[in-house]
Amino acid sequence: MRLIRQRFPELPVLMLTVHGDDDSVFAALCAGACGYLLKETEPSRLLDCIREVHAGGAPMSPEVARRVVVTLRGLIPGRPRESVLSARQREILQLLAQGHSYKSCAESLNVSLDTIRFHVRNIYDRLHVNSRAEAVWKDYGPVRK
Repeated sequence: MRLIRQRFPELPVLMLTVHGDDDSVFAALCAGACGYLLKETEPSRLLDCIREVHAGGAPMSPEVARRVVVTLRGLIPGRPRESVLSARQREILQLLAQGHSYKSCAESLNVSLDTIRFHVRNIYDRLHVNSRAEAVWKDYGPVRK
């Protein structure tokens, strides 16, 4: 996943695997996967998920989504953190963390798609990351109860 992300940073990658353990799921998402499906996914659902990724979504198998939600619940909300990002960059990162596509971020902030891409590239550079998941994780941090 990391090699794909390095060579093709804009390419949306949907993982399809038998590995549903936390380490595999979070490693793939942090490395830049746009979605994570388990191999038992029905073929018709798989086609829908491919379309969803193409439209800017982040599809996950129900079991994987549950693991992500449970992990996120363990984070302490509202803890102030020092950030190397500007207020605008944090605003964009927050929208991306909520699942917005670049296009919907641009529409929401009333800026061009190229402006969003420019900010995202700068976010990745400042945080030294290669994916949306890594950026969110690094900026908001794995603070647990």
